[in-house]
Amino acid sequence: MLPLLRTKISIPAPRSNRVERTRLMERINAGMQRALTLVVAPAGFGKTTLIADWARTASIPVTWLSLERTDHTLDRFLSYLVGALQQLSPKTGQTALAMLHSGQAVTGEAILFSLINDLSEISQDFAIVLDDYHHVDGSEVNGVIQSLLEHHPEQMHLAIVTRSLPGLSLARLRALDEVVEINAADLRFSGEEVRAFLEQMGASLTPEQLAHLDQSTEGWAV
Repeated sequence: MLPLLRTKISIPAPRSNRVERTRLMERINAGMQRALTLVVAPAGFGKTTLIADWARTASIPVTWLSLERTDHTLDRFLSYLVGALQQLSPKTGQTALAMLHSGQAVTGEAILFSLINDLSEISQDFAIVLDDYHHVDGSEVNGVIQSLLEHHPEQMHLAIVTRSLPGLSLARLRALDEVVEINAADLRFSGEEVRAFLEQMGASLTPEQLAHLDQSTEGWAV
């Protein structure tokens, strides 16, 4: 296993021209009372910017993992996930990693259960953010996340940021009101957010121009 890239397990730096999105921050905070926060929208809607802004100011510890296509295998994904979690709790996942890299015939379920047991020993609420989940959707990572959601300790909260609805079984969580979902319609800039964004960019438009721009872009941030 190559050394972990620390930039993948670090919360992205703030953007200079971001817009405060209080209404969405409140939705994310509400999600921390549930098992899962799901942010789903095409590219350019400001998903990562929004979650990163929340993570930097969250009232609970947040671990971050930016995913790439090469993270679709079980060993690579779990290695990065444990690396992210160990920034919160250094001993978390030590046994799971030892089992993963032992070269012995250890089942993925045994490794995952070891990790979940460690997570249950963390004494405070915490959040795990998986950004760009669409890169690993459809791989064996889905099984890991499904098990985490089904057996997660009460203090663990998961946020998934992705361009398309992930291939997870969400019906039970939805029925139990354990999911907060934010989609493209929610992420579209309001008229006031369009104005605030353009003012930061140094653009001064009339109310009529702002309304036309908002209508023509349909609030698409990019």
